[in-house]
Amino acid sequence: MTDPGKLELSVVWNGETVRDATIKSTRPRADRILKGRTPEEAAKLVPMLFSLCGKAQGEAATAAMTVAQGGEPTQLPDRAVSCEAMQEHLWRLLLDWTALLGLPQQQAIFARWHTALNTLAAGAGDAKALSEDLHQTLTGMTHTAWAQLDSHAALLEWSKAGHGLCAPMIAALDAQESAREQDGGDLCELLAEKSAAETWRIGQFDAAFAAQPHYDGKPMETGALARWQHEPLLRDILQQRKSRLLARLVARLHDLLDSVEKLAREETAQRIQWFATETNSGLALVHTARGVLMHHARVERGYVAEYCIVAPTEWNFHPRGAWRAGLMNLRARDAAHVREAAQCLVLSLDPCVEYTLEVHHA
Repeated sequence: MTDPGKLELSVVWNGETVRDATIKSTRPRADRILKGRTPEEAAKLVPMLFSLCGKAQGEAATAAMTVAQGGEPTQLPDRAVSCEAMQEHLWRLLLDWTALLGLPQQQAIFARWHTALNTLAAGAGDAKALSEDLHQTLTGMTHTAWAQLDSHAALLEWSKAGHGLCAPMIAALDAQESAREQDGGDLCELLAEKSAAETWRIGQFDAAFAAQPHYDGKPMETGALARWQHEPLLRDILQQRKSRLLARLVARLHDLLDSVEKLAREETAQRIQWFATETNSGLALVHTARGVLMHHARVERGYVAEYCIVAPTEWNFHPRGAWRAGLMNLRARDAAHVREAAQCLVLSLDPCVEYTLEVHHA
């Protein structure tokens, strides 16, 4: 596996408020690695380039290059990609968010469910039993009851009852967000869910776009919140908690529960799409746990002539993107508070690489 690079994050705080936040990415360019290879070689190499979301990356590459060669992707393993996304959600919910919020980590439960999802991804296992287990353990209710929570107030009432592992997590994050002090500032718009054909029209899909993707010149936020932003519960949370920390966590939980329920009902999660952009060129989209992943390939004379990967991390950690916008003008009593807020925001946006964080006093 090649060096996946990292994010170098820096926050400038003047003793009262955050005045600036900068991002430097050292992630490698896929076009330099894949260009000149055969489509078969490139498809095998892509999953090896990424430590996370390997299935999603691999299927995006296969679909993009199949379409670029005039083919039609068949039997794409949407099930395996969906299981991978659920594993990522569980990792963040049961291990990372619990640790950041000072709650007990749930390593044993995570390991059990991770194994069960591997079995389901392989076409075996009991999806219905897993769905019931996930719903009862995480929320203390059925899928139908969870779906009926349609407001921030209803969510808080449920969390105060303490049913399910996610209740104290949501209560703690809501309390933290309600105490957050921030002066104005515009957050990034949420990237609306689009078809592969519509997505093709938003950018040039070259190295510059891959490094700093945008929509009509504006950085956007992708992820579970962007995908489920129109759900009544999430619409209300966005009204009540403007900084989106709680909304992102609840959207992650919603995406997890929706995905496992679809598996139980033997419905497709529709996480993979593709589009023949032009002669010898194809675009594939995969909805991962972190947001929409885009692969564009052009194949000429049996070799990859152009390749572009636009990952969710590049949207959310754009130099003018969601992470920076979420910190600007944040009022903080000390540098430790600034660091805690910055780390919480990083986790809510969930980069797919390691990061370093520095807080500077202006």
